[in-house]
Amino acid sequence: MSESRQDKKDREIKKEGSIKKIVDDLLNIEVNTIIKSNMSGRKMPGFKKAVEEIRANYVKKLYALCNKTEPLLNENSNFKEIKESAINEIEALEQLSASDNKDLNLLKRIRDMSGELEKIEGNHDMTKDQLLLIRKIWDIGGEDIVMQTVIQMDGDVITRVNEKYATNDWALLHEIHSKSVDKSLKFWKSILDAFTSIAKGFLGKYF
Repeated sequence: MSESRQDKKDREIKKEGSIKKIVDDLLNIEVNTIIKSNMSGRKMPGFKKAVEEIRANYVKKLYALCNKTEPLLNENSNFKEIKESAINEIEALEQLSASDNKDLNLLKRIRDMSGELEKIEGNHDMTKDQLLLIRKIWDIGGEDIVMQTVIQMDGDVITRVNEKYATNDWALLHEIHSKSVDKSLKFWKSILDAFTSIAKGFLGKYF
């Protein structure tokens, strides 16, 4: 059956939208350096199992960080309950003028990421962006992000360093982060070059 003019137009619009999404994803990179104890080095499991591990990890972290967690959490707690527990502890710390508490950033991350996971919990038809979000959350886990560099296509480079690790005592860690950024830039450039080549071929067919 031949394709109608409208179907062809819709297909091209969808393809253009996909290309735009790829371009948007290529506009910036983010490099995180994390200190993790008992690192296994294993690959992320399936997405369903990864979400279960994120849930268990957040519950464990909340019990370690919080004086009292309400509602009481367990391995069957949903992400809404986990988010609310993190919010309660954040509010308690802030009321005690403990805004500089070293655990506050982790609690805020658990709150924010649980809020994102709450939106997709139980969804069996997740988008690519949601699957990538799960991968990122699983990779970072409940560990401390000690250094972060964000590089944008317009030339802006933002590096954040946890104050504790901003001294020369952690020079080796600084070097590791710097090398990770360099490798990410090289990989980014190779992907960008490949995409540019594909885009030129695509545009050449129609212009």
